[in-house]
Amino acid sequence: MLLKPPETEAVPDCCRGGLYSCLLPLGLFLLLCLAWPRVVGGEVFTAQWIWVPGLDLNLAFRLDGLSLLFGLIITMTGFSSPSMRPVTWPVILITAGFLYFCTHS
Repeated sequence: MLLKPPETEAVPDCCRGGLYSCLLPLGLFLLLCLAWPRVVGGEVFTAQWIWVPGLDLNLAFRLDGLSLLFGLIITMTGFSSPSMRPVTWPVILITAGFLYFCTHS
């Protein structure tokens, strides 16, 4: 049994906004893909900014292996939203191939 992508219609003019709204998740996905080799090598990225100095609250981010995996999953679903239905199937295949290649090389 061969798997085929579902038949999709052309993107109507009212959904063109979805094409532009996917650029941020796509950019974040590509940045996370660039960080993949260093994170797999054991490096942990951290960033911290002072948020509310009077309360000694800081805004801190950390990128390790688990957060990278979740970041890839979340950003992939962000740029393959329902408004991007014609593009969803290739995105899933490319992401699955990328993750397979990175974990089996």
